[in-house]
Amino acid sequence: TPDPNVVAADSSEPAEAADLTTDGGTEAPAEPDALPSVDLIERSKKLRECIDKFILAAADPTVPSAKDRQQTVIFAKDAWKASLPDDAAFVKVCTDTANKVVKGELQADAARRYLEGLL
Repeated sequence: TPDPNVVAADSSEPAEAADLTTDGGTEAPAEPDALPSVDLIERSKKLRECIDKFILAAADPTVPSAKDRQQTVIFAKDAWKASLPDDAAFVKVCTDTANKVVKGELQADAARRYLEGLL
């Protein structure tokens, strides 16, 4: 006769479900993160700051000389290349776009929209 103190396993439970235990067996797969990682958020903030700085340098109304604004863009390029070493291609696009703003080939608002569209 069966021992009344021993609980029989439910044989209707699929074998896969029995393997997904947390008491020493194989654990269930982890749920993907619902929120982006902190690193991704910080990188996004840095890229947006980069865009802001390039557009400001290129279209700064307090610096009437295009040559002076051009020098600021060049300085910004070097600083951002050091700050975002893994995003050198993005910094180059920001530099090229800012140069077009300095030369009057592109409006600052259009340049900003273009660069933000790359994010």
